[in-house]
This record gives sequence, structure tokens and C-alpha cells, in this order.
Amino acid sequence: MIGMRREKPDKNKILNFLRESSGTPYCDDCLSLETGVSSSDRVYRICRREWGKGKIVRGWGGKCAKCGKQKILNYVPERERSPIVVNQPVFLRNNF
Repeated sequence: MIGMRREKPDKNKILNFLRESSGTPYCDDCLSLETGVSSSDRVYRICRREWGKGKIVRGWGGKCAKCGKQKILNYVPERERSPIVVNQPVFLRNNF
């Protein structure tokens, strides 16, 4: 239960950071460093869940904006920068 309580503030840190850097892709490791979320494993779990809900885009291709490595990346499309809009699905699984 404690882990779930901690996950909500971490989720908000990640989503807010991705909104602020709208359109810029980050890998899980760099998202962990940039947001202060304790581990890239936690970032992975949160990003997978938010991708499944359609709140972020997550996928292979391109290079991370921070480390420059080719990895699985996470971002919010530029058109979804508004906090009001980003709460709506931006990329649904059935669009693949």
C-alpha cells in the first residue's frame, strides 16, 4: 500500500515533466534522473501504465534527448501540452 501512495506523486512528476518538455523524448533512465523518481524500474511501470491509458507515447525509435542513446522513449506530443488536454488519451493502442 505504501508503494502505491508513493507512485501517485511520482506519476505526477513524470507526466508534468513530459508535458513541460512536450514532444521531447526521454528514456526511463533519464526520466528517473530528471524527475527525481527513485528508480528507472518505477519510471518503467508508471510509463507503461500511462501509455496503456493513452496519456503518453512510448515506443522504440530515435534517441533520448538527454543521454543520446537509442532506447524505448516516452513523450507527450507537442499538441497535447495543455494539462487539460493531456488528461485525455493522446495515443490509443488500437492506433498501431
